[in-house]
Amino acid sequence: MVRELMEGEMGKEVRKMGKHLAVMAKKAVEDGGSSRRTMDLLIDVTCRKETCLVPCASGGL
Repeated sequence: MVRELMEGEMGKEVRKMGKHLAVMAKKAVEDGGSSRRTMDLLIDVTCRKETCLVPCASGGL
């Protein structure tokens, strides 16, 4: 099984998928990416002046 992953067709497919997932993950955390937008939204909601749960620039706690 190890040899198949290292040298065989299955290994080629696994490496191809790994490269594809790496590209997708990088895009997700870039400006405008899905993960970046979600994190920005979480920070925005958390730091609103009326609902600030952590010290933030908006003047909350």
